[in-house]
Amino acid sequence: MASMIVEIRRAFAIVIMASLASGGIVIAEINQLLSISGIAVVIALAVIMMTRLCSVARQNAETLAKPFVALAEGRTDIRFPTVTPNHEASAMMAAGQSLLPRVVEGLRTTAAFQNGTTPRIVLGPQGVELCNQAAHDIVGDSLADLVAGLERWRSAGASGVVEIADHTLSPHSTAIVGPDGAKLGHAVELVDLSDQIALNHEVETVVLRAALGDLSQRVTVEGRRGTARALAEDVNRLLVTISKVVDDLATQLEGLATGDLTRRIDGMYEGVFARLKGDFNGTAIKLAAVVKQIGTAADHLNHIAGEVTASSMELSERGEKHAASMEEAAAALEELTATVRQNSTNAQQANVFAAQARDTAGSSAQVVTNAIAAMGRIEDSSIRIGAIVGMIEEIAFQTNLLALNAAVEAARAGDAGKGFAVVAQEVRNLAQRSADASKEIKGLIAESGREVTSGAQLVKNAGNALEQITGSIHQVAAIVEEIALATREQSTGIDQVTLTISELDEATQKNAALVEESAATAQSLEHQAAALNDQMAFFLLDAAQAQGPARHAALVLGTKIDHQVFRQNVIDSIVGKNNLTADKLPDHHCCRLGKWYDSVEEPLVKGSPWFTALLEPHKRVHASGKAALSCHASGNGSGRQQALDVLGDASEQVLEILDSLARDIREGH
Repeated sequence: MASMIVEIRRAFAIVIMASLASGGIVIAEINQLLSISGIAVVIALAVIMMTRLCSVARQNAETLAKPFVALAEGRTDIRFPTVTPNHEASAMMAAGQSLLPRVVEGLRTTAAFQNGTTPRIVLGPQGVELCNQAAHDIVGDSLADLVAGLERWRSAGASGVVEIADHTLSPHSTAIVGPDGAKLGHAVELVDLSDQIALNHEVETVVLRAALGDLSQRVTVEGRRGTARALAEDVNRLLVTISKVVDDLATQLEGLATGDLTRRIDGMYEGVFARLKGDFNGTAIKLAAVVKQIGTAADHLNHIAGEVTASSMELSERGEKHAASMEEAAAALEELTATVRQNSTNAQQANVFAAQARDTAGSSAQVVTNAIAAMGRIEDSSIRIGAIVGMIEEIAFQTNLLALNAAVEAARAGDAGKGFAVVAQEVRNLAQRSADASKEIKGLIAESGREVTSGAQLVKNAGNALEQITGSIHQVAAIVEEIALATREQSTGIDQVTLTISELDEATQKNAALVEESAATAQSLEHQAAALNDQMAFFLLDAAQAQGPARHAALVLGTKIDHQVFRQNVIDSIVGKNNLTADKLPDHHCCRLGKWYDSVEEPLVKGSPWFTALLEPHKRVHASGKAALSCHASGNGSGRQQALDVLGDASEQVLEILDSLARDIREGH
């Protein structure tokens, strides 16, 4: 009997737990149910007593027992039979009938507890008194582990989770208290967080992959229910939307990367995605307008550059001719300067000589004057000598007369006068010779006088001529001095002119060099303008331009930039500016250049021998890039450098081939 009462109270505890779990009752109702449990005990006792009443007929006992048997089977469509008021079972049937609604409600609550999807257990003094199917599905044979985990959880202050059989459970405990306030046990609701944790982990993984650029991952929806399924579907829906937006944007950006400015995003989006669509399309439209304006400006610049180049070339030619003329003029002027300088030197020397001649003429005039004076004195001396000679002649004549008289007297004297006659004769002879000599001297003196007079006249005439010559020499000296002065001034002026011409020649040479540089700059500008036009052809503004040679040539030149970026990424990864590794390096088919190469169908491009020649060096670029990154990762410095050398050579060859291919396409090979 006691064990039956315990089972009945346990059943009602389960009912209470189920009600708590389902939220169907509140604490006030718990006490009512506990009261009902007491009534249920009475009913059970009545049933037992009734079955044991030997005084009641067997048929009546079966009739009275049917409602209780139906309740025991879980049926709720029963009705307690009406018995005679005085019958000993009348009170029992009446009590059963009045309690039937609450008992039915308790049975239904118990059924809901057992069949509920939320794991729930009831803990009593003896451990787990009740475990619904949902909890049993989770716990299985690990019920003891669950109880131990719950004890640890309660010891930790009812915080944290309980790990049981690959499940993570979050317990929520509610105390069960009897009518007398006694604590009957705990109703524990187990919230299985395993699916939520798995969902969170899966969502975290998917989001992480999405953050790394992989939008192909999805959260598993199958097998999930409720909010977990809704969350998985929402995350997947978000990923699909983002993936579509990114795919659209990537496709259009890839078009922009190839210069196609006609691309637009046409998908229907809302919110920020619609704004992104509008911003991209607006940017593409504006970029197309800007590129068109730049193209127009490039054409105009190319035209102007051509004119500037032609003008600069003509100006350069004129400058060269002018410089040559100036150089010739400078050379001629230098020769003239040398001549004038020589003339100036000669004039100065002539001036010196004229001065010397003037001085000499002055000295000669003085000599002539002195000579004239001397001649005058000689003439005077000759006159005096003539007078003396005349006196001597007179003396000789007188002596001759005396000798003649002496001879006459000697003759008179006879023999005594012979000696005297001889002396007289000798004196006479001497007188005669003296007279003859005096006569001869007188003739000589006369002739000398005449010669002196003639010489004096000649000297006088020479003096007059010399005076005239001296005057002329003075005039010549003055003129020569003026010529020398003028020549010096002329030489100085010519030196200044020569210096000016030299400076002008130097300036002309510099101007010619500047004009030549300007011509080269203009020519370079023309080439740059042509290159700009080639680059502008890279941008597709009209679909009709898509198949033109200029467009294909521009696409070829555009791949040069992609190739240079690829090569720089490899180098940057080696120097630590990038994180590219050998396994992440695309092969020669997957880079931008390779994708373009594999997608080309235009015969104008594929038919060029340069297109075929591009393949092998492009392969070497990727192979050497992988080798360089692998050697860098393994610390093989020499191998890395060797691979980089191969990469550099192959890359330069690729760039040269691309230039030749673009030129071949433009010329129509």
